[in-house]
Amino acid sequence: MTNAADDMWQPHRMATPKISSAATGRRLPVPELALIGIAAVWGLTFTMVQDAIADIPVMTFLAYRFLPASLIVAFIFRSEVRVLTGTALRSGCIMGVFLTTGYIFQTVGLLYTTASNAGFITGMFVVLTPLFGMIFLRQRAGWYAWVAAAVSA
Repeated sequence: MTNAADDMWQPHRMATPKISSAATGRRLPVPELALIGIAAVWGLTFTMVQDAIADIPVMTFLAYRFLPASLIVAFIFRSEVRVLTGTALRSGCIMGVFLTTGYIFQTVGLLYTTASNAGFITGMFVVLTPLFGMIFLRQRAGWYAWVAAAVSA
């Protein structure tokens, strides 16, 4: 008999939630299906954004995309927003500028490259983040970050 700690190092022995397939009677693992679905939706967004910016300007598209989302999030978390300190608000605005700049560059980039190239370049940030942190911020990433970057490459 094994315990949960042993199963952690032997993923093939771990119990995973399963759903039944009515057509075949086979049981399909839920985490794998969720991962495939999320990856598919993420990948399709590049094509959808590319199609959208063919018809409307990039900044208009981004406003239509993020303004309603920001209002909904602000409404949902209104009690947390009210108690933000000046430092937290300033830090959030600085991070928001960088995030906004990233979205602008990524979306403008879709005007000049394929959706698959844009998805590949975006996905490479998983690999490049520990490297950039080490180069630009002089921060050492833990071994787990390097393993994750290697696996994702």
